[in-house]
Amino acid sequence: MKDLEQNKQKKLAQSEWQKEGFLLKWDNAWLLGSGPFLPVKGKASDKWHVFRPSFFYNKSEGEPESKNIHPIWQIPFVTAVFYSKKELLNFLNHSLNKKQSPFKLKWEPPNFSQFKKVFLKAKADIKNNDLKKVTPVFFETADYTFEPKDITFLLYRALNYTPKQQAVLPFDTPVNPAGVYGFWSNKYAMIGYTPEFLLKSQGGFLSTMALAGTAKNSKTLMTNPKEQKEHKWVVDAIKDILKPLKGYKRYSETYPYATGRLRHLRTDFYLQLLRKHPFEELVKLLHPTPALGGVPKQKALELLWEWDHSPERAYFGAPFGVAKNNTACIFTTIRNVQFTANKAYIGSGCGLVEDSVLEKEWEELKQKRQAVKDLFLL
Repeated sequence: MKDLEQNKQKKLAQSEWQKEGFLLKWDNAWLLGSGPFLPVKGKASDKWHVFRPSFFYNKSEGEPESKNIHPIWQIPFVTAVFYSKKELLNFLNHSLNKKQSPFKLKWEPPNFSQFKKVFLKAKADIKNNDLKKVTPVFFETADYTFEPKDITFLLYRALNYTPKQQAVLPFDTPVNPAGVYGFWSNKYAMIGYTPEFLLKSQGGFLSTMALAGTAKNSKTLMTNPKEQKEHKWVVDAIKDILKPLKGYKRYSETYPYATGRLRHLRTDFYLQLLRKHPFEELVKLLHPTPALGGVPKQKALELLWEWDHSPERAYFGAPFGVAKNNTACIFTTIRNVQFTANKAYIGSGCGLVEDSVLEKEWEELKQKRQAVKDLFLL
């Protein structure tokens, strides 16, 4: 088995993985795959499949796949290999340009007038009882000509990033901590360090999480009524979603979770299911949670689609992960930088509720984008 893995690693090293590939954290290992990517209509059982729908693929029944820029399911043609952190850093180090300096980009912030317009629209809908919460996203942009060598620098930087995190979870479950992820292909790349995953499924075991509420310190999170209310909506929504799934269920207490300069409220969910559920059925049940979409779900999605369904928005906050046989691990694509052939994008979202204050939400958006800049030296 060890020889087989070493042969796979050698094959991957000889490929053009910097031009087309993906990376995903799985527990304490990282799965690195090399393209080109072959589109498929559904998941087969014996190979790693990359799952990459757009954020809006679950917007309504019958939403056509053609609205996705990339196929939902893709297979990395060369191979996909698990690495420990030490192994992956050594692998990246061989192709790292030691003289490459941090990115020097001139960022153009989002338009405050546009944000204010969205904010007032959301507040009006909340006042009219059509809406409880919605999470719009706004982007900073910069001119930049992206190159494959940038992938190595970004991944190496992210893997060396060690923000303070809660060392011990409330109970022992296979819940993924925050992790590095990425996808790059055809003059497009997304690299991030997400604090949130959508689901991990292995056999009859399923884990997921609620992550909502943002502040610079834990005390504010645990005492602020607005943050507590926002998180409770997410927790209650996930409980309702999981209720029809028959099996043994455990939920953690809500606790503050640190990822770098920001703190979030987090609650973990763990299920042992009595029967198998199709993978995409579970994804569609959970995505998007109120943390990334809103309440009620369909009303919020319609508003978000109306406000922005540009290519960079389409894959921000979307499910992204891998599946093979009866296992799957899916992250939510936040805290990332996206590149096209000549642009760079950093997005951030904020949950707008009845108690939201314009200036505070605008500052939260800025802080989330700054966390990405700090991470990647942007």
